[in-house]
Order: sequence, then structure tokens, then C-alpha cells
Amino acid sequence: MESQAKSSASKTNLWHFFYLKKFKKALKIFFDTEIYCLEFQSKLSAQENETNILNEVDGKLTGPCH
Repeated sequence: MESQAKSSASKTNLWHFFYLKKFKKALKIFFDTEIYCLEFQSKLSAQENETNILNEVDGKLTGPCH
């Protein structure tokens, strides 16, 4: 009877370990994805700013002469 209880507790601990490991992996994937998205948004914003500046300069260069 005692060995069955130990075996059951051991199996429970293994399941807890298994699910904790899966949960930690899922969290890592989630945060890696969030970081990637933030980096991508930052790069995209920088490119948009650069494009706006270039368009502004191009507009000044090709605009009418005063």
C-alpha cells in the first residue's frame, strides 16, 4: 500500500514536471515572439520615418523654384 502511494506521488510529480516544462516552453515562445514583434515594429517605424524624410527632401528638391 505504501509503495503504491509512493508510485502514485512519483507519477504525479512527473506529470507536474512535464506540464511545468511545457508551460515554461510556451512562455518562452510567447515572449520571444513579443520581443520579435516589438523589434520589427521599431524597425518598421524607423523605415517609415526615413521614407517620410526622403519624401520631404525629394519634394523640396523637385518643388517649384521661387
